[in-house]
Amino acid sequence: MSTWPRSGLTLAELLVALAVLGVLCAALLALEGSVLRSSAQVSAQAARLRELQEASTYVADRVRAARDLRTDLSVNGSPCTVYPAPGGRPCFALLVPSAELGQAIDTYAYRVYRVEPRTSLNPADRVNDAWADAHTFVLREYRAYACGPASVTTAGACTPASIPAGVPAVLTNTQPFLVMDGLTFDGPAGAFTPFAYDPASRVLTLRLRVGRREAGRVLFTPPSGYQELRVQLRN
Repeated sequence: MSTWPRSGLTLAELLVALAVLGVLCAALLALEGSVLRSSAQVSAQAARLRELQEASTYVADRVRAARDLRTDLSVNGSPCTVYPAPGGRPCFALLVPSAELGQAIDTYAYRVYRVEPRTSLNPADRVNDAWADAHTFVLREYRAYACGPASVTTAGACTPASIPAGVPAVLTNTQPFLVMDGLTFDGPAGAFTPFAYDPASRVLTLRLRVGRREAGRVLFTPPSGYQELRVQLRN
């Protein structure tokens, strides 16, 4: 008795093929998700590095233009020192000349840079992040004017008699502005200081690093340590 030749797949073979296809699809989806997560992390790291560089450049430009830098003074009633006691807030102050209305110097401003706990910001001024509040800091700039045009300050116009020789021992009524959020001072070799100043060479060293917690992991920028920038006062 003859039989017709069999064509197609049996039910068992179809089930096996579907199972293999499902495994392949799952693997491809997992790979795609991993690539997307990796790409997102690289993009976020690049954005943080760019933000860090912008903050460093901003401060460095003012240090470079400064006429004077002071590392021990009082600002708004609180001590400001570049090397505070443990638990203190590293801080320094500048006297910065600028041309606000033309090409000639017509304004002298005080700029204070102080590291503070992130919780010192008003809740409305920071993203709600309990981990960041407990583990990171902010860099703030406090501003005041020694003299300048009426459109800039009420301190009075700059004259030979009103231009200060340097940063005074006491500054009051300075107004804070945020420069950088999410700073950490933990490095691979341990804690580090954000500022150092050599009065002999008039060189300030800035050391900054950002720390953030994402998807249960703490990520640092730069990953291998802090970003260091050395700037010399030129005026």
